Amino acid sequence: MTKKSKQPTHSHPTPQDERRRFERIQVDAHAHLYVNDAKGVRVGHVRQIGRGGVLLATDRAFEVNKPYRFTLIDEKENIQCPLHAALRYVDKGHAGFEFQDLDADSAVKIGIIIGKYYVGDTGTYEMKKGAKG
Repeated sequence: MTKKSKQPTHSHPTPQDERRRFERIQVDAHAHLYVNDAKGVRVGHVRQIGRGGVLLATDRAFEVNKPYRFTLIDEKENIQCPLHAALRYVDKGHAGFEFQDLDADSAVKIGIIIGKYYVGDTGTYEMKKGAKG
């Protein structure tokens, strides 16, 4: 008779469970990173960002799969990045968008934003008190 070994339970997806194409980075609620619509009206604050898209904290209603034009704004870095994005995910107070047809300039700006506070071992943005940036 053999004993069944107990498989460890994971609170986070393991690499083989992860289906995302691009890593997503958590953005601190106090970061000055947000998205405006084509008219310059604030749509929401960024809560996650990655090379493939962005998750916004917003109460605004959007249509799934509909393309939108936004400007991603990082006040601290003085970055304004025009984007085309399609809504892929909606939950109470959040909307997830996939970037569409990023040009080279926008991709570089997004890379700067991602790298600004990225900590490779935790995959989170860290807004450090007193840190310049």
